[in-house]
Amino acid sequence: MSVYITMSSDKALEYFPDNKAYKFTSHLSAPLILNGLWRIALVETDISSNISKTEPIYLYSNICGESIVDGDRKPLLRRITATDIASWIRYYENLDKNAQNPHLKFKTGKQIGGGSLIGSPRSFITPIGSTVKPSEEEKVTVQLVSPVQQTEEMARDMMKRENAKKGLKRKAFNSKSISVKRRRTTLTLDGFQEAQPSGLNLFTLPPTQTAVENMYYDEHRSTSQLSGSAPIEFTVAANNSLEYIDLRKTKLYVKARIKHIDGSNLKPTEHVGVVNNFLHSMFSQVDISLQNKLVSSSTSHYNYKSYLQTLLSYGSEAKESQLTSQLWKKDIPGHFDDNDVENGSNSSLYSRSAYWTQSQVCDMEGPLLHDLCSLDRYIINQVAVNVKLYRSRPEFCLMTKESNPNFQVIIEDIALKVCKIVLNPSVLTAHSQKMMKVPARYPYNRTELRLISIPAGSLSFNYNNLFNGLRATRCCIGFVDSSSASGSYTSNPFNFQHFNLSQIALKLNQVPVGGSVIQLNYQIKSRTVLPAYTRMFEVTNKWMRDSGNQLNRDDIAGGNALYCFDIEPNFSDEGEY
Repeated sequence: MSVYITMSSDKALEYFPDNKAYKFTSHLSAPLILNGLWRIALVETDISSNISKTEPIYLYSNICGESIVDGDRKPLLRRITATDIASWIRYYENLDKNAQNPHLKFKTGKQIGGGSLIGSPRSFITPIGSTVKPSEEEKVTVQLVSPVQQTEEMARDMMKRENAKKGLKRKAFNSKSISVKRRRTTLTLDGFQEAQPSGLNLFTLPPTQTAVENMYYDEHRSTSQLSGSAPIEFTVAANNSLEYIDLRKTKLYVKARIKHIDGSNLKPTEHVGVVNNFLHSMFSQVDISLQNKLVSSSTSHYNYKSYLQTLLSYGSEAKESQLTSQLWKKDIPGHFDDNDVENGSNSSLYSRSAYWTQSQVCDMEGPLLHDLCSLDRYIINQVAVNVKLYRSRPEFCLMTKESNPNFQVIIEDIALKVCKIVLNPSVLTAHSQKMMKVPARYPYNRTELRLISIPAGSLSFNYNNLFNGLRATRCCIGFVDSSSASGSYTSNPFNFQHFNLSQIALKLNQVPVGGSVIQLNYQIKSRTVLPAYTRMFEVTNKWMRDSGNQLNRDDIAGGNALYCFDIEPNFSDEGEY
């Protein structure tokens, strides 16, 4: 590639006599590597004034970001390397043969720093090119021997000399109480490998991500009416789009207020609070369909599912900072059912109610806690995505001690912020050719929440065949009052009470999961809750790590009595399904 400059006069011939007027040509210092699919355009640069001295000439372009030129930040043309289509096609073909780069310690897994009930997968950047072998000129002719190798050679020589000598006669020391037999040890080097710290990797560079060119959020509004209790539906149409969709980073934005059923605002003397995790608690069910086919449904307990997942997955730092955007505020243990918003003992209920005083507008934002939204793979282009939200009853998500409560949650604005991924055209072409032979696969962890009724006054309860079909990997059990689960202005639906439980067991083939039955005692003077408390951290992969869930041992008896079981072996959430 060359740059052609039209001169405004012939004065440049004084400095460059080999050039002709209007025919000045200068090559770039480094050529552009334009493998793959590119758009080529002619760029014209006009120099209005005469050139009377030699000065640098800069060609501006939007190919790259800003650079510093003469003290100013300006966009400059730079050298760009792009992998051709053939390289991407070979890369995806090699994946079927498990022929990844043998020199790359590649691993996909879940976050190591913390754990969760479901786990959060993590992706890595993968180099697609094969390892370049040195040419004949680059081969080393002089062999350098490290101190470790010298020690190894000396050990081999010593072993040879020792084996040549006659063996010494073994002696045994006998006594009345002790008999010691001395054996001659032999130095072996089987399995010996040399190693070095990563700080000595001075001659390699980390891989450069070239597959994704851009990432942005595209806001989609509801295609249905927001009034009443009708479902709220979003449609992300295909429309021959070239962008992929990242459901994991997709967010839900809601702007709402609390009013009377007749549409009037709350009075200054009326106090209404919302339950914890209100962004998700205000919805009872979330369905996601791909190509008009329902993939996974959250049934009618999305509010409980999202609460348990948030409670057990995040620690104090997240719950006191970023999760406040979802109106997460930990309820005071022992006072979950205190519905006195203004003067009650549950100060968290009062803190959440401050955002709704006199029907003021409150906005919230957070991810959708649906099974498909935990995918670490992008949804391919030209796939229609439909999201449908079903609203919870006001009695479920609102709390108040007002007489004759007649409140409703009015959603004034709601948007689904879909994360779009713009790919390198070479990758898009390689995916298209690959999917002619193999379909795209999206493995994910499916969660299911069941509500089981226990007759009042029962001293014991057995439930057989808990799982129909596939057996679950993990299980979390909690007990709530039936009126709270149905919805009541006077009680908290997330008050997981202990009900003086003495023991609980989840049996698999008549064998207790975990090896033993969990024995409990909720009496104040002889309380025993640690078996359930510590197992909660083990199942969520937080045990013996610098990670928590904002719950201490005293919180279990105060409304957080949850019993977790690891049905399948859990090895630190390394990406298994």
